[in-house]
Amino acid sequence: MSESGAAIAGLHLFRWPQFLSPDEVAGALDLVADDERLSALGVSTLRDSTGSHCDLRSDSDPRLLQLRDRILDRLGITDARLDGLRFRRYYPGQAHPAHFDDYELDGRRLCVTVLLGLEAPTSGGTTRFPTLGHEEALAVGDAFGWVNLSPGGAVYPDALHAGAEVLSGRKATLGCFVYADPAQLPASRFLSGVALPEPPLAPGLYCIDAGVPRETKVALRNACDARGVQYVSVSPAGFDFLSGQTLPRGSMLFAPSTSAAALRLEQFLCAPGVATLYADGHGPDRYVDNQLLTLERAGVPVPRTVYGLDDDPALLASYVERLGGFPLVLKVQGYSLGVGIMQVDTLPGLLSAVEFLRQTGRTTLLQARVMPSTHWRLVVVGTEVVASYRNPVRSGDFRSEASEDPADYAASPPEAAARAARKACAVLGLEHGGVDVLEHDSGRIYVLEVNFPCYFGHAQIEGGVDVAGAIVDHLLVKAGGGPA
Repeated sequence: MSESGAAIAGLHLFRWPQFLSPDEVAGALDLVADDERLSALGVSTLRDSTGSHCDLRSDSDPRLLQLRDRILDRLGITDARLDGLRFRRYYPGQAHPAHFDDYELDGRRLCVTVLLGLEAPTSGGTTRFPTLGHEEALAVGDAFGWVNLSPGGAVYPDALHAGAEVLSGRKATLGCFVYADPAQLPASRFLSGVALPEPPLAPGLYCIDAGVPRETKVALRNACDARGVQYVSVSPAGFDFLSGQTLPRGSMLFAPSTSAAALRLEQFLCAPGVATLYADGHGPDRYVDNQLLTLERAGVPVPRTVYGLDDDPALLASYVERLGGFPLVLKVQGYSLGVGIMQVDTLPGLLSAVEFLRQTGRTTLLQARVMPSTHWRLVVVGTEVVASYRNPVRSGDFRSEASEDPADYAASPPEAAARAARKACAVLGLEHGGVDVLEHDSGRIYVLEVNFPCYFGHAQIEGGVDVAGAIVDHLLVKAGGGPA
């Protein structure tokens, strides 16, 4: 392979022989060996089955700054950034699973990966590209890299790579991740004249990103990396609905966003052979306007509910009596995180609230207040409850919130709550959902709502349950790429 690189089955790979001098190699190894200096920089070394690794800021040491500037100068990509470098060391028996380098930083994408060789094993430890059947052995001092993205921002399927198991000796690399606008790649000094075609869409997890929390995206991406699945972020902003491209069969599609724009794009991309978290292919096209009524008619236990309100005082008084008296819960639909859920304690208060909400055109429900009770969040994937936790009542409030107490994540909900959660998702044609359930002190169970998509970060982070992994595994089975 020449210094300028070569295309192998459409993926552009390159090698820079002896990019580092022996003194620079020794300097980099000295830097990561100085635990006291690393600690002063706030750098911690992590150790697991993939070896030991730590992240270094390029501006934390003059030696790293020089490396950063030389790499960026050699590439010549407009407005590129190389803020961090990742040191990795592998011992015999250690390897790194197949994954894609597809990340975003301040609006830039990880366009180019460059690996610097610091220690070379005597056997094993190559960088493998499974879909190409290609591998590279990185010599000490050499730089080896590849282009991850097309100018249009599509991930090259053949950029899937892995670190093969080290059989003997030690392997150490410094990973340099270059972030830029992929549209600038063809004009870069290094890639000038290099053909960077737009790859056809390949099977993978297509995640529709419209305000999705960062921890959700990180969890999904990590789950994909651990399974050697391509993770592709798709944004409704700037999406070309007339491009003619559709997701190939065997792809997976998930929109962990509640925005209308995300739903429209999900409806557009959903097609035969594309696995989703709906029970059938028409799932994204369905809109259940009155979820609770649908659940109630299917036999799912819900609180006693009035599904439409009029500002007739006599009728409201009748509702109050039949719901069991005050306090009651007035719910304005279309909001989240407890917004729009109000406790009403008097008939005049209820009447004034209903009059106002009718004037604003809001859809409201009136519910019996289930108390005393315990609020549970149960996370369903497929037909199973994969995570659950208690939501304690907020201080000075009647509404609940996600807990920070580990005991709430270790608690187990009653089986009746799990059955109700599974049935609620099935009734709505969903294979995923965050189901809010109230357990009355008498043991009676009431489903409050099914959140889809739902934020699963609390179960993932505080609860330690790999919900993202369960989602990807479920979709892989539906797509025909995982164990049944």
